[in-house]
Amino acid sequence: MADKLVVLGGTGFIGSAICRIAVSEGHEVVSVSRSGRPRYEADWMDRVRWIQGNVLQPDAWREHLQETKAVVHSVAILREKENEGLTYQRINTDSVEMTAWEAEQAGVERFVFLSVHGHPPFLPDRFIETKRLGEQVLNHSQLQELILRPALVYGPGRPVTLPFGLVQQLRSKIPFLAAPAEEQPLRVEQVATAAVRAATDLDYEGGMNPEHIAYVAGNDWKGYRDPSVPITSLRPFLVGGFAAAAIAGALSAGRR
Repeated sequence: MADKLVVLGGTGFIGSAICRIAVSEGHEVVSVSRSGRPRYEADWMDRVRWIQGNVLQPDAWREHLQETKAVVHSVAILREKENEGLTYQRINTDSVEMTAWEAEQAGVERFVFLSVHGHPPFLPDRFIETKRLGEQVLNHSQLQELILRPALVYGPGRPVTLPFGLVQQLRSKIPFLAAPAEEQPLRVEQVATAAVRAATDLDYEGGMNPEHIAYVAGNDWKGYRDPSVPITSLRPFLVGGFAAAAIAGALSAGRR
């Protein structure tokens, strides 16, 4: 059965993958973001309704919550821009409180929130603290909240993450070096597939850590790897390849 989803931050790294997978499965998708529509083109984009608007200004998108099954909050910023009002507090906490309230008023059933597990690379403490505060906001709402907590999320849409993903993939093949299941890195399509399942299929409420996300995504995500997403820079990928190769060589030498 097709459902209507409103994806906040639908042009972002994870948000765009959520939109793509959701429409591929026949769902009606409305994306709300500051840019409106992604800057690259792909066939699936014409099946998404792209709304340009500030998530903190619901007048621009409130009407789209009508007859919506779930709101997916995938808004995030890696760096604060205080002069533009883009702070971790406003994006990771205040926007959750505001959009959850709007969703409640519109009769939305579910609210899926992309949070974070542990302390992945690149993310400052304040980012993680405000994500936790966002989770607490949802705990006090009347919505059925589903909180996804991936650790490192990697994929070609964010090339700086690829070296870490490559290294972790190598580590996973060596039992005594493999990261614990709750810390495993996930492809962006895994997280996005789990988010769509949480929004539409699961009779579930609460939080999903990396191992739960991987379980929910199963093998379905492999069919959603998107070659049209551009790698904006090959340098991090190449550096990661050399780093991964060097680690693999060192490990091999150590076993001789």
